[in-house]
Amino acid sequence: MPLSPNEKEQLAHAIRETLPELGDPIYPPSNNKIDAFLEKLKAVAHHDEYYIIMDLRGNQNGIPSIIWNEGIDRCLGYDRKEVKDVLFTIDLVHDDYREQFLRFSSAAYHILQHYDERLESLQHRYIINLPIRKANEKYVWVKQMSMPLKMDANNKIVHQMNCYTIMSGFNGVRLPFAPRIFDSEGKRRKELEEQIFMQVVDILASQLTKKEKNVFLTYLKLKREANKQKNGQSNGHEVVRDDIAFDLDIALNTARLHMQHIKSKAEKFFCMVFQDYHEAFATMEKFGVDRHLTQT
Repeated sequence: MPLSPNEKEQLAHAIRETLPELGDPIYPPSNNKIDAFLEKLKAVAHHDEYYIIMDLRGNQNGIPSIIWNEGIDRCLGYDRKEVKDVLFTIDLVHDDYREQFLRFSSAAYHILQHYDERLESLQHRYIINLPIRKANEKYVWVKQMSMPLKMDANNKIVHQMNCYTIMSGFNGVRLPFAPRIFDSEGKRRKELEEQIFMQVVDILASQLTKKEKNVFLTYLKLKREANKQKNGQSNGHEVVRDDIAFDLDIALNTARLHMQHIKSKAEKFFCMVFQDYHEAFATMEKFGVDRHLTQT
């Protein structure tokens, strides 16, 4: 469902509050490499790929503008002249995923804007999966790959390029966001990805039911008690379903179902498969899910 005018204004305000002051795009100093790359894209672009370039300094309304696009008419059916600013691209994201997408993207943006190495044009990459609305109102899953194109004197991204690849239809298909960051050498930077999850882990906390929250918090309580008794040598495996069921005065099978549901939600959020609930709960504890929960 498209954004309402009021939602667009609220989003525009949030974007204006978030974006830092940026200087002129001066690095890399020559446009020759970039121009050659864009011309090559036009020549080899496939039917399932489209591209945009954003100027993050914002237009007269303070919203990042789209200064170049290619293939969106062919892939999604929109007139290229419609693609004027980032509100247009955000509006295309499925409304069930839009808020989470914005949270993940904002976290990744700020991590890369404070990157401790020189950003290289078209080298560093941030990748995420998301569902996008076509002009015919149907949705498709796309892989969005964002790359810094030009930086200012302070190594802040001014021009950003997004490459989109259509992966599948939307109906009946549920893909994880699966955010990934790669450096200029093509090395995956999992420590930066962890920083993203640290900033948005409250999303997972909000997805737990009240009973699931109580089960998870009880697990942590029992684990810490066992850790204290064993002088810090406990890994949590002493805590079993029986202990949680007894502490909460619920049936063993009920505790098992809650723990399975928590593990499943954690796997979807963190985009990984856990060996058992101990591993899932330990990961949730590592990222501070419990700090966003209150036992009831």
